[in-house]
Amino acid sequence: MEQVEHIAAYLYNHYRTLYGQTMDELKLHKLLYLLQREALNVYHQPIFEESLLGWVHGPVSLEVRSIFYRIEDFSIPVSLQTKMLIDSVLKQYGNRQSIDLCRLTHQEISWKNSRKAMRKNEIGTKPLKMSDIVKDAQKIKPFDTDWGCFFEEHADVER
Repeated sequence: MEQVEHIAAYLYNHYRTLYGQTMDELKLHKLLYLLQREALNVYHQPIFEESLLGWVHGPVSLEVRSIFYRIEDFSIPVSLQTKMLIDSVLKQYGNRQSIDLCRLTHQEISWKNSRKAMRKNEIGTKPLKMSDIVKDAQKIKPFDTDWGCFFEEHADVER
């Protein structure tokens, strides 16, 4: 497992390389959630252990919030497995607007459960439960855009 800050830095910098622009913080947090969900689906384990909180606009990592304005300064390598998932998530969701990703994460069981008993605009302090993210992950079928097949069809993927 890798640290969420390292993953976020690679994700941020790789997005800039692919799309020729910087990513806003809102989008970064939503993509981290989607990355965690895909990891649970493909590898049956989380890619990072730090919690995501159920904030008003979707899942948020406090660790990443604390470094966001310095994130371009980080260049820590991540594993090939992490790079593959980041590529997949960016190709599926990277071109979507931040607000669209918010709406997407608002449909997830994990975010809804973390927001139970809260007012609509209340800042969330409850972490998304990993067991709920697993339920969200069971609803998806990750696609490898480089190879043109679903991840489960890769014969060489270690799970």
